[in-house]
Amino acid sequence: ELNLCNNNLSEEDFHSGIKCPSMPLQSIDLSRNSFKFIPPQIFSYITLTSLDVSRNRLQGFPPEIKLLVNLEKLIAISNHLRLRQLPINELASLRNLKLLDLRYNRKLKQAALDSLNEVIIPNNLQLEIQCTISSQEEDSAAKKLSACDRDATLLQSQLEPLSTPQLAKRLERTFGVLFDKETEQAYNRDYVMATLLECYKKHGPREIRKEKGIPVSKHRLDALMQELNAVNWPHTTRERPKIKAEHYMIIQKPGSGVEDSVRTKKETAKLIK
Repeated sequence: ELNLCNNNLSEEDFHSGIKCPSMPLQSIDLSRNSFKFIPPQIFSYITLTSLDVSRNRLQGFPPEIKLLVNLEKLIAISNHLRLRQLPINELASLRNLKLLDLRYNRKLKQAALDSLNEVIIPNNLQLEIQCTISSQEEDSAAKKLSACDRDATLLQSQLEPLSTPQLAKRLERTFGVLFDKETEQAYNRDYVMATLLECYKKHGPREIRKEKGIPVSKHRLDALMQELNAVNWPHTTRERPKIKAEHYMIIQKPGSGVEDSVRTKKETAKLIK
């Protein structure tokens, strides 16, 4: 078994630093990383029976997926998968596949599930395809307020930037609430958020403190603006393109303070460049 879950890894790490074991493997877990495609090295492990690539940035699978002839479980929950980038014929050739978990990929609609069932199931009657199909009403509800439009005084607004796994982790660490990862609720953001808000409500009202600030002199503001203008910012329109806002920045300690972690090394290297 090879477990590389939650290490902020990308395909570049397989080229630069990560050495895959030479021994046969039956299970590989690459979930909760930043992969845009499955590293080619993975397809050399033809003994694999389980591959988990959940919660990455995958848009599809390569045709080489057919090389994993012993694969029984392919789990790709919560990615950016699209029907046109799923090699349906190659997936149909995996006769040992028993579970194809494609839940919470918003780009996969009913047509995608119909195509998968039409081509794959006749060749593999034991296969279970799991795919979350949202209605138009749910799609509309999913388009929530952007960061600049939220009421920052509300607790939910403060929690929105957290990912669903981070919300679940806070539930576990703060209130001792655990979700069964085999259930739909564990991946349903609205359910996890509602549960966390209810726990805070039962815990009691939050303490609200108001501090009177001291106005900053124009001289200091001008000096600060000069320093900010001198920073070599990333060459993007916005630091976080999905947020419809301008003229803001996010200050975060590299690697969130975890020394010698893969994430710390990568983010520190970006700052040095």
